[in-house]
Amino acid sequence: MVEIFHGSFRPFNGQAPEPALIKRLRVGFTGQQKAEFLNDADIIAQFRHENVLEIKGVISHTMPLMSVYEYMEHPFADEFLRVRLI
Repeated sequence: MVEIFHGSFRPFNGQAPEPALIKRLRVGFTGQQKAEFLNDADIIAQFRHENVLEIKGVISHTMPLMSVYEYMEHPFADEFLRVRLI
């Protein structure tokens, strides 16, 4: 249903690009999968805690649907999430 990548995010405030985790909903998703994907992003956006990744933004009006999170540098997280460089 989702793919997770390591990429970069350019903030709208003109600052330099920063590393990010990008979660993308695969092509061929159902309406329910789209709703769950967007609901997950909405729930995570409500958290402000050092143990929860900060969400930087969501692309929901164009394809592919994506959510962008702060990058977690801990090597175990990279292996756990099977991050691929894009």
